[in-house]
Amino acid sequence: MVRLSWAFGKYWVESFVRRVAAENVARVCADWVQQRRPDLVYIEGNGGQYLFEPILRRELDDRRLPHPPIVTVDSTDPKEVRIATLGPQLGALLYRFVDSGDNRLLVRMLKEWPVGDFDDGPDALEMATRMINRVASINTIQRKKAREIEQLLNGRR
Repeated sequence: MVRLSWAFGKYWVESFVRRVAAENVARVCADWVQQRRPDLVYIEGNGGQYLFEPILRRELDDRRLPHPPIVTVDSTDPKEVRIATLGPQLGALLYRFVDSGDNRLLVRMLKEWPVGDFDDGPDALEMATRMINRVASINTIQRKKAREIEQLLNGRR
């Protein structure tokens, strides 16, 4: 899991990249939702992970927690191609990693990629980056449309 935010021209990264037994993943994710109150939760849908969304919703309901929007997204490009897109942003030092054992492990995975044993952390970081950029693009378009509508209503164009 990667929590990604954007501030001061940088991506701020907090990760959870430990191995978790399948039956505990929803509990761990709900813990993150409870502690960090994210604006959105993105889940990769490939490989049957669409089944995870209702399990997570049930866990949040059991805790009586509000549901942030939960979006399940399929990744269509190969993992290697997706992770490679991080290179220019990493090279430009656009990421800041919270000092934690999980982030140190994530950074090690990034340094060892593509020959390292594990790439789930870099894959999660790529997806978080892709999703935060998609949301930012949508917000920019919506703000632009809102300004255009306001100008039309006020008789300006």
